[in-house]
Amino acid sequence: MNVRCYRCGWSFSLSREMITEALTAASQTGARHHDQRCPRCRQTLKISMDQIRRAAPPGWTPPQPGGGEAPQPEAEPAAPTPADPEPPAEAASAPASQAAEAEKPAEKPAESQ
Repeated sequence: MNVRCYRCGWSFSLSREMITEALTAASQTGARHHDQRCPRCRQTLKISMDQIRRAAPPGWTPPQPGGGEAPQPEAEPAAPTPADPEPPAEAASAPASQAAEAEKPAEKPAESQ
């Protein structure tokens, strides 16, 4: 869609993506025009929604009210975990053996003569 700035006369085109975004925003807010800035002088241009609808991509339909997203199924909650899980048997015996080793007096190596 070609647009001409009324201030500087610069002609530029709006892409299909920009047109689709403008139509989507207008359908959600009920706007009667779309504001677009001139890329050369930054003057704000009002473009009629009727003109944008004529330039809409073929088969474009406004999004469904209420978000337009398909509802996603909720994930099942995970099984509740206990607050203090019991340590595995190996982990429980390791501190006891370390404590026993700490209590033993250090053995001196045998002296050979």
